[in-house]
Amino acid sequence: MFTKDRAKIKASFSRAAAAYDKHADIQASLCDELVSKLRNGEIYAKTILDIGCGTGRLMAGLEKSFADSLVVGMDISEGMAVFAAHRGVKSFVADAQELPFGPKAFDLVVSNGVYQWAGDLKSSFREARRVLKKNGYFVFNCFGSRTLEELRLCLNIKQNILPSKERIYKALQGAGFTDVEMNVKLQRKYFDSLSSILYWLKSIGANQAYTRAPFFTSRKLMSLDDCYNKHYGDNNRVYATFEVIYIKAAHE
Repeated sequence: MFTKDRAKIKASFSRAAAAYDKHADIQASLCDELVSKLRNGEIYAKTILDIGCGTGRLMAGLEKSFADSLVVGMDISEGMAVFAAHRGVKSFVADAQELPFGPKAFDLVVSNGVYQWAGDLKSSFREARRVLKKNGYFVFNCFGSRTLEELRLCLNIKQNILPSKERIYKALQGAGFTDVEMNVKLQRKYFDSLSSILYWLKSIGANQAYTRAPFFTSRKLMSLDDCYNKHYGDNNRVYATFEVIYIKAAHE
């Protein structure tokens, strides 16, 4: 059984912080899309919390769109929080399962591509709800269970370590959220080879985020090139699927 190790996640993303913005193209596009959705969503928010703020791209976008609002960010990785601070935004080092804020502190809680790393979704969502004001909103995206499914199938891994939309929905309900809206989309990212996929994962800090996850850590991965090229090749390149789940939940 795979387990998520928060200490390993902290270290992995801290190591990747300096190069993260250069390689995290999918995350950047999802971030900009999230800002656009929020800007056009008629949500009133004087205080905003970005959970898992990374290098601060989402916070910077929110500060432009919500110019009169206080935008605060936190990240489990000290390295990421430091790079966010370099952007001039307000960021803290903290865990999504133990937010260092009082109850009803924010009108809006947001997050971009983070909650797939959460060890306990229900606990993490309960914390997000705790710091939300009444009639506030929790708006986020995360990567779902079909993400990197090609790699998992080549390795014949039955168990999936990423959350399904059903699991996310159940955890939100269990945390007390109501009026939950969910949308799912699939997108492909193309690479030159399987080795390029592994390099990309390492560059954004995702290769060591899980303990005992053989498709991130095994030295035998290079031998899987033939399988990957045969089943998931396209015009001399290979692709990886990413399932993106968008959520908007109300705290009534």
